[in-house]
Amino acid sequence: MIGQVFSGRYELVEETDVGPVYETFKAKDKLSGKECTLRLLKSEIAREPGFLPEVRAIVEEVADVTHPNLEQLQGVLSDQGQSYILSEFTPGASLEDRIKRLSSFSVPVAVGTVVEVAEAVSALHAAGIVHGDISGKTVFATSADSIKVCVPGLWRAYGNSARAAVSALRSMAPYLAPEVTAGGMPGFQSDIYAMGVLLWQLLTGRLPYPGDTPSAIAVKHATAPYPSLRQVTSSVPMPLDKIVEKAMAKEPAARYRSVEDLLRDLRLLAEALRFGKPLTWPLQPADAAHVDKVVPEMNVANPKREKSTAKRSDTSDGVPGWLQGIAYIAVGMAVLVIAAWFYFNIHKPKPLHTPNLVGKSQLEAMQDLQKMGLKLRILPRKEASEKYGEGVVVSQAPTAGEDVLEHSYVEAVVSSGSKFVTVPSLKGKTVEECRDLLKAINLDVSDQIEFVANNDYQRGFVVSQEPEAEKKVTRFSRVKLRVASGEHQDESPTSSERYTLTVAVKNVTSPVLVRVDLSDARGNRTVHEDTHSPDDTFKVSQRAYGDDVTFKVYYDNVLVKTVRPPKPKERGPKPEDTAGVAEDAPAPAADGEQP
Repeated sequence: MIGQVFSGRYELVEETDVGPVYETFKAKDKLSGKECTLRLLKSEIAREPGFLPEVRAIVEEVADVTHPNLEQLQGVLSDQGQSYILSEFTPGASLEDRIKRLSSFSVPVAVGTVVEVAEAVSALHAAGIVHGDISGKTVFATSADSIKVCVPGLWRAYGNSARAAVSALRSMAPYLAPEVTAGGMPGFQSDIYAMGVLLWQLLTGRLPYPGDTPSAIAVKHATAPYPSLRQVTSSVPMPLDKIVEKAMAKEPAARYRSVEDLLRDLRLLAEALRFGKPLTWPLQPADAAHVDKVVPEMNVANPKREKSTAKRSDTSDGVPGWLQGIAYIAVGMAVLVIAAWFYFNIHKPKPLHTPNLVGKSQLEAMQDLQKMGLKLRILPRKEASEKYGEGVVVSQAPTAGEDVLEHSYVEAVVSSGSKFVTVPSLKGKTVEECRDLLKAINLDVSDQIEFVANNDYQRGFVVSQEPEAEKKVTRFSRVKLRVASGEHQDESPTSSERYTLTVAVKNVTSPVLVRVDLSDARGNRTVHEDTHSPDDTFKVSQRAYGDDVTFKVYYDNVLVKTVRPPKPKERGPKPEDTAGVAEDAPAPAADGEQP
């Protein structure tokens, strides 16, 4: 698939990972030139009812959370029958790959890594979002020596796909908290548990509860005691061992109350490691006689205490002797335990036929769905419609007649009303007054304000506008203003001609914002700015002044054509309706390039 282009702009450059739910590719945005990540969802999973709408909802929620250590998800798109998640590109490798290549991390590096992970997760929790899948696979060490926590919240979509739930279980099992495998749903406390497992893994180079199957791993998480880090590697200071033990407590109530509490202890420990400060557990000031320094080389062990500790942890690497009799039963029951958690996700009622919501108000659509046991989700974007009034449903997903599972969401887009508004008269007003007036009717002032000499208006007041007053334009269009500069206008006549430019929108696969700028003796100005579909053809007719006239055509603010009509003397006797043609733009042209 390398070299394939999606949505007319994202070219696959390199495959970076193959997972059970999606394949990950590094891609290049041909319009901006920037690198990005595309996660191509497995077709058989994306087609399951409710899965794709839930992914879209998750990405919309997560996109509002910004943090330097959190991967920015940008949207869910579809092209050529393939659905994919678009996100920023994260150069580097997953922590799991780093461990395989470099073995375990040093104590300061491991602590610093999990501090960055916890900071990103804290931002998610503040927004009410559970990551749900923190692991060595979903956390990346970037080439800039920082951390990126990837695909937050995606686990929620697995509830709409039996295939996704079963496929993802193997990679999630080593990090799932006991209450999750016992039938609960991931929450803030299970994210803390997963961070404790990740820190244990970074310090030792292996997982705390290994197993051949998800069932065997679940049994160890639920029944085996915490495997002390100090029994595995002596370089781990006692306070750090206690931090990990508290994060990995079997009962959620025994763990840290929040990620912020975990961060506080990790930061105290990091500072102590940096400056060789002594700490006690809990991390509070204590009598120096009971202080255990966090620098391992300087520890002074109490022989009796070490002996008793060793005795208590004889069975820390496995199930204690008194549990061996029930371990076999637990292994057998583990399949049911795991299934209990996934029952909510993969057990679905019978499919229903989606009703037709188009043309109904939001209230009517919600009532119709509730009668069938379905739920309505209104998407934040709206579409202009000449047929339906504001707030009326204009499209839906799944479409009417498609199968959808009971309790699933049906997404709907509502109308914002007519796409056209009437431009008011702006003459004699200040720019700020014009901006306030236009915003009230979903218009805006163009950034390219032209200052002209004028004898009738004082400096700063609007002299003229394009489009003119009373003209109908599409919503969210921009109005070009000519503002008095305060200089006296030269009364000498200036020659002018009317030019007509024909623009054909080519080589795009989705609607683009097309802008046409005109440059003449009176300066630069925008003469057309609107969204056009592929293969649209339209004309721009505009009067220009002087002999040096240039039109520039932009797609989504990227220059694709420069058109210079012939000068009047070269063109012949007819000045009216003289045209240049801008079409078939294969790639952005350099500024000043001839068409």
